[in-house]
Amino acid sequence: MAAVNVGDKIMAIGGGDRITKTPYAKNEIYNPITNSWETLTPMPTPRYALAAAEYNGKVYVFGGQQIFGNASPVNNVEIYDPVTDSWSTGSPMPNARCELAAATCGDKIYVISGLNYATRYNTLQIYSPGTDSWSVGAPLPKSFSQHAAVGYGGKVYVFGGMDNSRKRLDTVYIYDPQSDTWSSGTPAPTGRSELAAVVVGSKIYIFGGITKDFTEGLTTVDIYDPLSDSWQKGDPSLSKRSTLASASVGSKAYLIGGYLYGNPIIELNSVEAYSTE
Repeated sequence: MAAVNVGDKIMAIGGGDRITKTPYAKNEIYNPITNSWETLTPMPTPRYALAAAEYNGKVYVFGGQQIFGNASPVNNVEIYDPVTDSWSTGSPMPNARCELAAATCGDKIYVISGLNYATRYNTLQIYSPGTDSWSVGAPLPKSFSQHAAVGYGGKVYVFGGMDNSRKRLDTVYIYDPQSDTWSSGTPAPTGRSELAAVVVGSKIYIFGGITKDFTEGLTTVDIYDPLSDSWQKGDPSLSKRSTLASASVGSKAYLIGGYLYGNPIIELNSVEAYSTE
């Protein structure tokens, strides 16, 4: 599942049920003020392990997967307009990927790394909503999937993930669109994949995820300061979860859904409000 902030609400899109192996086309919006959900027009392509980003009031959905356990991804780009509650189709991604990340920075959306079958990518593909076109940026220093990315202060920050050896990463990669270059930030205190990253104020909050295959999700919260390139610990979240979606409204981050690995695997539909004040 993916989540994006749209005004003072949060859209939650896609996902899937690991038990029934069913991908979702669900499109729902959460109102933090009333603590209520509204069902919107479903996404045309059901999928999980997708990425989404907001630009100029619209929501752009990239890639993902439709078949559980196959890692056979799609290259679909679908665009949701909250004003008309309708979907349109964008120019397809140059290559199909799942377990990817997307972040808006300036007038572009940066689609980062991901998985296609057993191949993890280090590619950066750049989508221009104004022209519905793609270009290619400098590759990342490493190939991985199951990571998180945000745009902040004119740069793109990429956190964690899993590499080809299935190692969970503590890496921080920083992309500068002006110079088309990557640099490394101070490593995170916790290496993890299937995580979420959210900007609240001047900090980036890292939630959830796992440290090795099919373990219970983390409650550890790591907080990154882009200005000082430093980390601090936050209060732990209330619930363990991985493959969660997250977005912020005001001074709160909202942790939505995900899985609690175990026997059986539990699919979560809960929402946790994490206050940063």
